[in-house]
Amino acid sequence: MVAGRGQTEMKRFVPVVLILLLLFAAGTMGMWRQYLHFLQTPLNIGDSTVVLNVDPGTNIRAMITRLEQQGATRMDWRWRMLSRLHPVTIKTGEYALEPGILPSQLLDLLASGKVINYRFTIVEGWTIVQLLAALADDPVLQHTVTDVSALKAIDGLPEGNPEGWFLPETYVYVRGDSDLQ
Repeated sequence: MVAGRGQTEMKRFVPVVLILLLLFAAGTMGMWRQYLHFLQTPLNIGDSTVVLNVDPGTNIRAMITRLEQQGATRMDWRWRMLSRLHPVTIKTGEYALEPGILPSQLLDLLASGKVINYRFTIVEGWTIVQLLAALADDPVLQHTVTDVSALKAIDGLPEGNPEGWFLPETYVYVRGDSDLQ
């Protein structure tokens, strides 16, 4: 009699387990579809390029949280899953996010180090005073040189009049570089 009772309980138990397995499979498939849709949905940054500044020590979670505050995305399980399946080390700097950028493309961009470059041109014939004024007017450069005497204190530069020390050239730099660099 005991064996018959165990078989009856087992007959009740098997359908419950099958139903639970089916529910688990359906839930997993639903989540997988959500994840695939997330991968194919561009960030909500609008119709123009957005500049994203990554400070030293910033991790993916902090970056996505910042984008969430701007309304571009939502930090949830899908970002955590993507960052686990597609691990990257992000590099500091300013990045241009183009309209239509996908989540995985964002991670690739932040890992690539392809930051925004700026240009500064020293015009032939400029005096040192004109050069220093143009450097001071640049909104991106860190300003460390205030006058000609600051230049004369730099090791390795020739002594005397600083006129002619700087070649007329276009220099490329990134945000955070100083005028002295």
